Amino acid sequence: MAQRRWTGRRGNKVVIVALWGVCYASTHVHGFVTTHNAWQRGAGSVAGFASNQLFSHGDPASSSSSSSSSLDASHETAKLRPRRKKARKSSPQKPGSASTRSRTAKASSSSNNNNTRQRSIEAGMDPLKSLNMNLDHLAKSGEEGSAERAYELLDRIEALYKEGYYDVQPDTVSYNAVLNAHAMSSSSKSLSPNKKDNKHNNNNKALELLEKMVSSPDIANPNIVSYNTVLRASSHDAEQAERILQMIHDDPNQNVQPNTITYNSIMHAWAQTPHGASKAEAYLREMMALHHERQTDDDGTLKADNIAFNTVLNAWATTPDSADRAEALLEHMERLYQAGNVHVRPDVYSYASVMKAWASPSTKNRQVAAQKALALLERMERMYQETGNPDIRPNVITYTSVMNVLARSPAVGSAQQAQDLLETMLDKYRKEGREDLKPDTIVFSSVMDAWAKCTDDQAFAAERALEVLQTMLDCKESGELPHLQPNARTYCSVIYALGRSRAYGAAERAHHLLDDMERRHAFGRHDDDEAVAPNTWVYNAVIDGYARSSYIGKAEKAYILLRKMEMESVENNNPAIAPDVITYNNVLNACCNAFGDATFQQKAFVMALQTFKTLHRAPHIRQTSVTYSLFLKCIRKLAPAGNERDIMLRKTFSFCASEGLVNQVVLNQLKTACNRETFYDILTHCGSSIVSTDVTELPQSWRRNAKR
Repeated sequence: MAQRRWTGRRGNKVVIVALWGVCYASTHVHGFVTTHNAWQRGAGSVAGFASNQLFSHGDPASSSSSSSSSLDASHETAKLRPRRKKARKSSPQKPGSASTRSRTAKASSSSNNNNTRQRSIEAGMDPLKSLNMNLDHLAKSGEEGSAERAYELLDRIEALYKEGYYDVQPDTVSYNAVLNAHAMSSSSKSLSPNKKDNKHNNNNKALELLEKMVSSPDIANPNIVSYNTVLRASSHDAEQAERILQMIHDDPNQNVQPNTITYNSIMHAWAQTPHGASKAEAYLREMMALHHERQTDDDGTLKADNIAFNTVLNAWATTPDSADRAEALLEHMERLYQAGNVHVRPDVYSYASVMKAWASPSTKNRQVAAQKALALLERMERMYQETGNPDIRPNVITYTSVMNVLARSPAVGSAQQAQDLLETMLDKYRKEGREDLKPDTIVFSSVMDAWAKCTDDQAFAAERALEVLQTMLDCKESGELPHLQPNARTYCSVIYALGRSRAYGAAERAHHLLDDMERRHAFGRHDDDEAVAPNTWVYNAVIDGYARSSYIGKAEKAYILLRKMEMESVENNNPAIAPDVITYNNVLNACCNAFGDATFQQKAFVMALQTFKTLHRAPHIRQTSVTYSLFLKCIRKLAPAGNERDIMLRKTFSFCASEGLVNQVVLNQLKTACNRETFYDILTHCGSSIVSTDVTELPQSWRRNAKR
């Protein structure tokens, strides 16, 4: 907005033009319609007007009280020249007059806000304090565009100061408030997908403003709060965080030193990257070395604390096959604490991070991982019993992490150990009232998953998984644990356990569980029964159960389920149960292992052929080597010997070779399905100059995609 020059006294020009700028900025901040009459009702200064307008709507004084108190100690009072006004003589009013009653009524109606309003006006007499309170309110508002409005307000006041229309210049606190506005906008989790670019823009604007503070001698210099605020905005850009740290080291004022928050922010940024754990740990060690060099044991401005260690531990927990590094760092943390460093006392998050590392699917020795995780849990329980320290008390997260490790362990008895942990949690919750050990759906699902993967006695494991599911349903229906809600994962684990058991009637029981899920989803009494809706994984587990079973009509049952998935996913627009390549492979597996006489086998082959054709024509599903090996097996076992079968074998293998999916299993199925002469004929027909039963001697183009 253009600034109109007024002729006349300097005081009028200062007040009116400064008022114009602040009114315009305040209007943009809060959407107020400001008038000259509103100014006259204010505190008698530009700052008073801004404070009056700010706190008369919503009264964010309470949200800025802490910053206001800090401003009192960091700013000297700077008064703007007030506009001179003649004192108005007030005529005495009779106690019972209408005007007196009117004023009394108005005073009574606003009695709840008078004290706060008066304090706000008094605080607003300091224009710098008022400006910073406005900027602080914008930063904390969380409204869209608040960072841009804060920057606009700061820039306008800075311009007014330089032109002589404002008596005080924005200080470091002013700039930090704008940096904070950009940082909070950058870290906001409520951005819609089409506004994700705002996050990057706010990050860049915060960095640009910081660089301006460093390079421009005529504005406020940055302090460590300035740098740390921009670091927070760069929490997802580790390289930019490093550049900001270098800016601190290169600060021309040489009065800014990194502190604990600085290094914790950089470690957090690196911890977000896929392979940043080693960099995060390097900064942790650098932080500890700088602390030793500074010898700042008393002021504590740069000390490695448990937040720093937990950040690095979590980084290692998300790095593949790095559980040993996480465990070693935790042990180092324990030694420092035992040596008297109370700032690095391990807490439940420290141990949970290491358990998470051992639970990672990338951990190679899963049997050792289960032992390590269980030992950590036992150590936590023992330390809690000895010290009574609530920060070390195991909770539902730590127990669940150990259960997940046990579920992946091939060791005998791992599933029973997971079951014992569940019973321990229930016992402590019931007898000791441990709310932090109240089992939830994830806990029950983890135990069922452990039984589903158990290799000891699969029939026994399936029965135990069913018992856990029934216990879960009983706790929910009885009201003891009303928050429990079986979901698709819960049922899928039990169905998978039944399918792997190969017990008599197990496939039918798995199918009944699928029917139960569909009934609960369609006619459930609870709103959260939406979570129990069957998905592709559940259907795949049921079809796999039929494929493994001795049920005589398993091929037809599997094929019917496949057709149901295809129909409902398309006609009912339900992509959650759309068949995938695993679905088709499971149906082929059920067909090639079909039992019965020639009629059953012929029917099974027709279903296998139709399944293979549908998959081959599917635009969004790609076959795998398993697909071709299973279909070749179907041809071998179900199709009658003769010229037609040889033609089907040739076409099938030709498709497989053209897609680069030939592996040793596919080649073995082809060799078993035909005689030696036909085998050689098929290989040469597909273009191989070498006839061999070793897939590595065949053309590389035939096996280029064989891993999928």
